[in-house]
Amino acid sequence: MELFRPILRVVGYLFLTIFTIQLLNIYFNWFVSNNFMFMPSLYIGIGALFILVLIDRLVSKEDNYYEKNVEK
Repeated sequence: MELFRPILRVVGYLFLTIFTIQLLNIYFNWFVSNNFMFMPSLYIGIGALFILVLIDRLVSKEDNYYEKNVEK
């Protein structure tokens, strides 16, 4: 599980960076690009970071402590 978190973090930020470069390329025409990966790069990046947050919430011992011991 500890190896899975950094991989998800790198994949998430990498694809969001790719999306940002593609978005800037639309306006500045830095290079000729293919629009094939425009929206999938956004979905993969956000999806990987969302899965990372879910894993962190499910594995966190601190959340389990507060869930049981804090008055509602």
